[in-house]
Amino acid sequence: MKLNKLTLIIALLLAFTSSLVASNYDAIEKHKKSISSKFNFNPNRDLDLSEYTGWKIEDYHIWNDSPNPKGILVLSKSGKDKCHACGARMSVVSFEYNKSKWNIVNSTKDMGDYGEWGEFDYDIVFERISDKSYGFYLISSSLHGGYSEGRIHLIGLKNSKFQYLGWIDNMFFNGNDEKDNSNYDSTIHIKKSNREFYDVEVNKKFINGKQIKSIFHFKNGKYSLVKNIKQGH
Repeated sequence: MKLNKLTLIIALLLAFTSSLVASNYDAIEKHKKSISSKFNFNPNRDLDLSEYTGWKIEDYHIWNDSPNPKGILVLSKSGKDKCHACGARMSVVSFEYNKSKWNIVNSTKDMGDYGEWGEFDYDIVFERISDKSYGFYLISSSLHGGYSEGRIHLIGLKNSKFQYLGWIDNMFFNGNDEKDNSNYDSTIHIKKSNREFYDVEVNKKFINGKQIKSIFHFKNGKYSLVKNIKQGH
């Protein structure tokens, strides 16, 4: 049976977007399982999440800091509205291992809507984002009119609460013209700096071979582009 054009476009988009993050997750999951196994960690058992009854644990990560390992837990609660632009509610909990038990250090409940159709639909990448704290970014993609666009949404601890720090484009694909020179994917790197939150480097690789490094700094309360650097020829 011959596939129609729309089916081919969707298949290409799914393959393109999934390739952006798949290579990172083997190492992330291996690390998480290793640390969790070491402490026999189970968030439902080891943390007091009584205020989050009805919330779903999306993911968590533990950093084996010495002397006190630290972690972040992301939770979601499906939204009542199921429109395309309506997301799930998101909460974030940070915790620490001290005196032979896990203790909640910070609990930021209900940061707002994240996702689509009333559901939380992000991949999560946990990172150290400043000298003093850890955070994470959410990877999202949207499809409209045959075009697929990707973004990361950065979350960090600021003024004792986890807050939204801004978004950065990280992918574009024209499903109507797979040879469009605007098509690109990218890799994301968090770079240490002396700013309140570390810099973000987006290494874009276009379908025509062009490569651009985009540098973002956190200033005036959000991440902003400061320069683009052409790479290679």
